[in-house]
Amino acid sequence: MLNDKNMKHILKTVAFLLLAIVSGCDDYVRTSVKQYIYVNKEMLNMFVGEQAQLKASPAEITCNWQSEDTEIATVTATGLVEAVGAGSTNIVAFYGDIRTKIPVTAVVKIPLEDVALNTAFVELFIGGSFIFTTTPVPLNANNVERFSWHSENETVATITSSGEVKAIQEGVTNIIYRCGDITKTIIVNVVDRVQAFQGPHILSAAVPCIIPIRDFDTGGEGYAFHDSDATNSAGSTYRRDNGDSNSPGVDVQADGAIGYTNADEWLMYTVQVQDAGDYLIDVNLSANSAGAMHIEVDGKNVSGSVPLPSDGGWSNWIWRPYPAITVTLSTGKHKVKYYIETANHNINQIRFTHQE
Repeated sequence: MLNDKNMKHILKTVAFLLLAIVSGCDDYVRTSVKQYIYVNKEMLNMFVGEQAQLKASPAEITCNWQSEDTEIATVTATGLVEAVGAGSTNIVAFYGDIRTKIPVTAVVKIPLEDVALNTAFVELFIGGSFIFTTTPVPLNANNVERFSWHSENETVATITSSGEVKAIQEGVTNIIYRCGDITKTIIVNVVDRVQAFQGPHILSAAVPCIIPIRDFDTGGEGYAFHDSDATNSAGSTYRRDNGDSNSPGVDVQADGAIGYTNADEWLMYTVQVQDAGDYLIDVNLSANSAGAMHIEVDGKNVSGSVPLPSDGGWSNWIWRPYPAITVTLSTGKHKVKYYIETANHNINQIRFTHQE
């Protein structure tokens, strides 16, 4: 049981501990909380003559405003900034000893008058691309609005936001560039890399279409033909003399035939079908020894492997196969490929005859 003496002792002990705690707290360094003025803009980039409203917080204080150079920018008591001259300065927001600076850069507005393009017309092969570039007029224009690119027919060609056009399929479309009130039109013509040589080669019901074998398409190696070597062993310059410089290695002979054939070489012919229907396809050739070939139309083997019996020479011209290959063709353009499966035959002509 506590008596008065024990109670007094306990109270003194508690008082001593409280005093020690308070004294211990006094040993810590007391730091003040730094105060700031927060402004809704970290910096201002302005044209001369423009205005911008600054707002300060906390809202409980009445903030004062000041410009460090009133020949560049002025500021009202409510924080409305106006750029009055070119240059750089600071707008100061202050309250008592608290100060916040907002950098201001002012330039004279130079309007965009026009846009120059690197071309107004471009021709592309299917799958090809081209990058359009723009140049502001004047060059130092600094008041440039957002721009956009647009293709009027994206089935022919598409355009990216950076001005790169890509050719999709044959045709013509307009590419439109817009920047503010400025509009530019670029014509894009998309063509097939592989084109008829000495054409067009028209297939109709009127008469058979006979194409000299040397008149395979233009477009070059891997597109219009495949030759296993780059040397023209036959020596004719017929292709180059008639405007095609991309097939120097094809073995065109003086008589117009193609010789020195090897397995897996091929020749492409673009034909235009006027009258749809069944056509007989045969080839005028001479096989020094037995071989084989096949015909492809639009990338599909339509004949299967066609055996070529030996004719016993290089210029014993015979139309083969017999009977001829029958192919159904719709109106319009088609790609016909003569594919050499086995070497050792010379080729002179390819013939298309409409079947009634």
